[in-house]
Amino acid sequence: MRQTMVKEEAIEDCTPQHFRTATLSMFTGPWLGTGLLCVGDKHVLWCVEGITKYIDTWTPSSEIIYSDRFVVRGYSAQLGYGVTVEGSVSHIARFFHICRGENDSNQEWPFRFSVKFSLIHPTLTFKDETIHVPYHSPQCFTKPESDMNTPCGISTFCTIDKLKKDSFINGDTIYFAFTLEERRQFFLRWARVVFPAHTRKIFETLNKKDHC
Repeated sequence: MRQTMVKEEAIEDCTPQHFRTATLSMFTGPWLGTGLLCVGDKHVLWCVEGITKYIDTWTPSSEIIYSDRFVVRGYSAQLGYGVTVEGSVSHIARFFHICRGENDSNQEWPFRFSVKFSLIHPTLTFKDETIHVPYHSPQCFTKPESDMNTPCGISTFCTIDKLKKDSFINGDTIYFAFTLEERRQFFLRWARVVFPAHTRKIFETLNKKDHC
């Protein structure tokens, strides 16, 4: 397992840009499995090789490609990707599974984090793609009773055409990022955009609930 030291503040404030500069260039953090790197306790980068062949030879009977299993915030998990077609447009689909793990009895259930999927451009920050998945079926986040739970994800994450046209594929490798976020943080970020005048009141209300 490969490790390098990273400043704590860089880990805590990890954005897609940090993924690019810290992880793609410096291979920051421990290797979690084949092509999997961890930055801090909530960010995972999956360097997927062979993406072009998978896309070009994909058929409806093709299997979903899964990462090795890893542990994040004490939860055993696994990432996956596949191809979906809506109308005549092909998309990359992204998935996150909670898996049965040795630490399950010590974890809080249901899983209370929102999930953020990102696609990291190898050179251009402004082309990064990010989609939040704050809520999903409760079956995705309960304590696993089988090997893995129902997946949480998005079936139309990014079109295949965009992947190729915008040069996300670099040397037949693509970079998928995955981030866990406290649901309160996601809610407040959303509120600042949708209800900017009321964000402070919302924050005060949430704080009061914490102290009840």
